[in-house]
Amino acid sequence: MSCINMSSNITSVMDLNKGYRVDIKHCWVDGTPTKVYFIENMPFTFETLNRAQKEDQWILYECSLNPEFTFEQMLKNGDYLHAEQMHPMFFDVPTITVETMPDEKF
Repeated sequence: MSCINMSSNITSVMDLNKGYRVDIKHCWVDGTPTKVYFIENMPFTFETLNRAQKEDQWILYECSLNPEFTFEQMLKNGDYLHAEQMHPMFFDVPTITVETMPDEKF
């Protein structure tokens, strides 16, 4: 799905739920196991894992079940959400958070 079509899809979902769903999954980013944050199934930011987490068999298994991304994809999606003022780490976007989001707002 292109970024152009994503805005109308995100808006229609928001109308139904009174917030955008944020999920956290372990995925491969450029071949490295990483914690990835999604808004309405769109990956938008990630956190690197420590050495023990990168070697954890359950995390590696979860990574194998989820899609793989590149750093460029993550940057593009994050930039798009920022330009649309929909990035939940920069703007007050109503969210339904499945797990804890990073508390930091820039």
